Amino acid sequence: MLNTKDNPKIIDACATEGLLEKWKECNVLLDLVQKGLEDYLETKRNGFARFYFLSNDELLEILSQTKDPTKVQPFLSKVFEAMSKVNFTADNDITNMVSPEKETVEFVNPVVTHQKNVEVWMCETEDAMRCAIRNALLVGINSYPTMERTDWVLANPAQIVLNGSQVHWTSEVEAAFDSGNLGDYAKKLSEQILGLIMLLRKGVTKLQTKTIGALVVIDVHAKDIITLYANQGVTDVIFRVDITIAILLGN
Repeated sequence: MLNTKDNPKIIDACATEGLLEKWKECNVLLDLVQKGLEDYLETKRNGFARFYFLSNDELLEILSQTKDPTKVQPFLSKVFEAMSKVNFTADNDITNMVSPEKETVEFVNPVVTHQKNVEVWMCETEDAMRCAIRNALLVGINSYPTMERTDWVLANPAQIVLNGSQVHWTSEVEAAFDSGNLGDYAKKLSEQILGLIMLLRKGVTKLQTKTIGALVVIDVHAKDIITLYANQGVTDVIFRVDITIAILLGN
């Protein structure tokens, strides 16, 4: 390169003795380096399969800064669906996860990243996410009977609200069948829907509005099914399953 700079004429530069052999050798070495790089990245992807969602350049950027775990933040949305970021402590332990809607779910136990390869603590983060959702769902289900439903809706993450309410709806439907009070339970469901509508009128956040909107749709469908059972005098388990299937099929 220095010789070419001194004499930039193409004919003279290309006529340099041994230049062709050097370029051929460089191409061989480049192929070896490229293969070694591909093998190295493959071992990292085998260690954490979600790295397959990243390009080689993106993965290299993460691996080149392993001493700073926070550098993984810009790529979290590609690795985990509906994930915006995780929060780190001063010691680079991960304590919770945050959605694009700014909803935060705390981890049961912090994920320690110190002196660990990135694929290792990313796997541990994935496990911590599952445990966090399971724990949040357990807390939500257990707290439901002890709180006003409107307060409960605001106190729990959206996924917990939609799933936890269905757990208790199922339990309450069984109890209503056993006691023969389907009509009363249908009225209770109507009151719950009105309570959610009043909650919206009082003013809630954008995320809470979205959650309540989805819950109202589910609640209306649940109320309609119970009202139909009550009006038709359904008490038999098999018959109520058949009629529910007919409703879902639109018959």
